[in-house]
Amino acid sequence: MGNSKAETLTEILVSTVIAVLIFISAIGTFLIIRNVQNYSIAEYNLQRDVNVIINRVMRSITEDVSSHGLRSGSSFTIPGSSEINYMSPDGRLRKYFQSGNTIVYQSPAQWPNQRTILTAPAGGTLILRFWEPPGYLGHETVGIYIAVSRQVGNRVVSGSASTYINIRNLPK
Repeated sequence: MGNSKAETLTEILVSTVIAVLIFISAIGTFLIIRNVQNYSIAEYNLQRDVNVIINRVMRSITEDVSSHGLRSGSSFTIPGSSEINYMSPDGRLRKYFQSGNTIVYQSPAQWPNQRTILTAPAGGTLILRFWEPPGYLGHETVGIYIAVSRQVGNRVVSGSASTYINIRNLPK
């Protein structure tokens, strides 16, 4: 009778330890999946924002009823890698540039003449780069790269996009 009680107590202790280990493993797995999901959502949101902004820079800055995106320009200059000046169809010089952790659009035709296009998330960083690809003559094509990153938990997540823009209506 004494052995039977000891075996039962031992069985209960072993099964309790196994149950606790399974429970701890399940909680650990849940926390890992939740962190991966948080990183993925943050990365998706940054990538979405970058894609929207690069599209806006290319095509659709609207002032009143006219669109003055970079693609509408007739010529451009790149005074610095994070700045581009371009002549829009109305003959006015406009520009995009990086100021700290923001992308700014500047136009003499609107008030105020600067508009913030994108600000990096708190604690994040932003990179804006313009370049003229080798082999393209006459300032007809410009490359653009935008990247945004931020800290989520103990990991850095980021989104980036780059493209080439063919400037239309080049003076002949």
